[in-house]
Amino acid sequence: MKALFVLSIVVPVSLLTTLRFVGVIREPSVTEVMTLDTVKWSHVRPSDSLHFYDQVGAPYFDNGISADVHVLVIYYSESHSRSDDDYLRMLIVVNSTVTNLNGFIESVYVVFHKDLQPSFVDWIQTSLEFSNLSLVGLASGRTSEQGSKEAYVRLADDNRSTGAFSKELQNGVF
Repeated sequence: MKALFVLSIVVPVSLLTTLRFVGVIREPSVTEVMTLDTVKWSHVRPSDSLHFYDQVGAPYFDNGISADVHVLVIYYSESHSRSDDDYLRMLIVVNSTVTNLNGFIESVYVVFHKDLQPSFVDWIQTSLEFSNLSLVGLASGRTSEQGSKEAYVRLADDNRSTGAFSKELQNGVF
């Protein structure tokens, strides 16, 4: 009778331990949200069209997680041909990696917040590139103080990848 009692405890516990060890039963995950430093770029407004190729970045390294955000400012055009608005073309690159065995990249969210002067962010959808991610949200928007609407790209990872890459091209209209 004692042997049956011991087996009724040992067998289920060893079965649960084995299933957890091989990954059939997963440990509850702890989500850690990281907000990276804001990437800022400023320049005196040119009086004519100009190619820049200026690059600014915000690297992040902590506890087995690395993320590198770069903004490449490409071109400024005064009085764009389709309108009287000026525009600034920028490329945003996010490259992130997790070296922790239990970690993965869940999502990448790139957002433009309010600006001090009237401007509009317009994503060039045909130029979006990403790996190990899928597009779940995209919005162009006005970033001025009045009537503000955030411009963002939201990407998600369904495969629990340890690395993710995204590249977004956008026009800022002033």
